[in-house]
Amino acid sequence: MSMNIIVAGGSGFIGRALIHRLAEDDHRVVVLTRNASSASSSFSGRIVAERWDARTLGSWKTIVENADAVVNLVGESIGGKRWSKNQKSILLSSRVDATDVLVEAMRSAKHKPSVFFSASAVGYYGNIEEGDVTEDAKPG
Repeated sequence: MSMNIIVAGGSGFIGRALIHRLAEDDHRVVVLTRNASSASSSFSGRIVAERWDARTLGSWKTIVENADAVVNLVGESIGGKRWSKNQKSILLSSRVDATDVLVEAMRSAKHKPSVFFSASAVGYYGNIEEGDVTEDAKPG
């Protein structure tokens, strides 16, 4: 059964893999992104890309009406910069603001998506030479 799925944060490592898989499985995927033209070309036209700023409601809100599921993978990269006080604020707000605005759009929709999935990378493990890495692993 084909679904209408919105993916916010689809340009990251997990988002790209998820979008490719959803498209392969014939789901209709809309990616919310800051750069719609880049996202469209990255996925060879197999998805629809809608521009958003991850902070405010916009014209993208109307696509929530037809969505069966919303997947939120938005967030500033945790490994890109030193975790200064300012960077920590950016890391937090990039996740909270995007989640808040997605929830606001779903709350105001007449036909609400039946699934909302939200995930964010927060862990660190360093260089683990071999073996499985679980949540119980010590920091590297």
